Amino acid sequence: MKYIPIEEEIKWWRKERGTKKQLPLKHHFAHSCIRSRLYDTLIALGCNSHSLILDVGCGSGEDAIYVQKVSENIIGVDIATVALRRFVSKGFQGVLANAEKLPLHNNSFDYVISSGLLHHLIGQGDLKEYLEEFVRVTRGGGYVIALEPNLFHLSGILMNVLNTIKPGIIGLVPHERAQSPLHLTRVFTVAGLENVKCASASYTWNRFPLSVSKFISKHEDNIRFEKPFNMLDWFVIVYGQKREAIK
Repeated sequence: MKYIPIEEEIKWWRKERGTKKQLPLKHHFAHSCIRSRLYDTLIALGCNSHSLILDVGCGSGEDAIYVQKVSENIIGVDIATVALRRFVSKGFQGVLANAEKLPLHNNSFDYVISSGLLHHLIGQGDLKEYLEEFVRVTRGGGYVIALEPNLFHLSGILMNVLNTIKPGIIGLVPHERAQSPLHLTRVFTVAGLENVKCASASYTWNRFPLSVSKFISKHEDNIRFEKPFNMLDWFVIVYGQKREAIK
């Protein structure tokens, strides 16, 4: 049977996740740290309550919960019906669609965000083409923002090695691969975005003891924007601006 990545994504979401044992507090704390950086970044880039935000690969809305603190004007896109149903149940608007071809008008959104999506798309085609589609629906002067696991972190290295040795191990989708911040910033630039920046999302890790992650979270702002520390974290946040149309 031919392996089709997009079908694997849908299949992954169809699995019954409620039967899994409850995840420890250290897991939730670490993920809350990285997701909160979407909010921080939106604020830093001028997002406000009137801004329209597109959440590509919205999943069940874990990231949108943080994003709505700055603007509740959020539309989510996902390929999986199960994920989108959960997203909508949280009070958001959702569209069932493939990120490769968004059924949305040009220049529609002030901010387009994707969280934990690009390392899945890397196994489904040319990442540049996906980014160009994100840019297409972004208004001039708006931003595309991505939050991604970092290849320069031990977790990213393990993800790629283990998923190469035995695809699908530890619950991963077989084709997902962590990407380096250098590669992501390059793809953002090639896709037509300007002023592309990279920053650490967080040095916390869901494998650390909770006390360690809490300590890190209190002090990481001192270095997470500085080179080379901005490329050595658990998750990296990359963003770029769409050029204003010439009038």
